[in-house]
Amino acid sequence: MGSRLTQVVPLEDVVIEDPKTRTYRFRADMRPRPGQFLMLWIPRADEVPMAYSYLEDPMGVTVREYGDATRALAAGSKRGYRVGVRGPYGNSFAVEVSLTRPRHRPISTTFCSVRGTWGAQT
Repeated sequence: MGSRLTQVVPLEDVVIEDPKTRTYRFRADMRPRPGQFLMLWIPRADEVPMAYSYLEDPMGVTVREYGDATRALAAGSKRGYRVGVRGPYGNSFAVEVSLTRPRHRPISTTFCSVRGTWGAQT
C-alpha cells in the first residue's frame, strides 16, 4: 500500500511531448511497480490520480491537458515547480522477460505495454 502522507517535491524536468502533452519528472520516496498509480496534488487546483510513465528515479508521469487540474499543472509547469505526490496505489504485476523461445531461438527483450485510463468530471 502507498504512503498516505503527501510528499511535496520539485519537478526536476518538464518535457514537452506535443503542444498539449508533457512529461513531469521528480524524485520521491516511493517504490512503484508496473501497474500502480499515484495521487498528484497540483497546488491551488486539485489532486488527481496519475499512472507512472517512469518507475525509477527520477520518476515521472506523462499528462495530456484535459481538465482544470491538468491545465493548471501545465500552466505552472517548469523546473522547480512543487507538486505533491502520494503513493504508489493499486495492484501491480510482474514483468518477466524470457530470453529464449521453446526451440532455444533468441527473442527480443523489447515489449510493448498498452494501457488506458478513464475519468469523469462532476
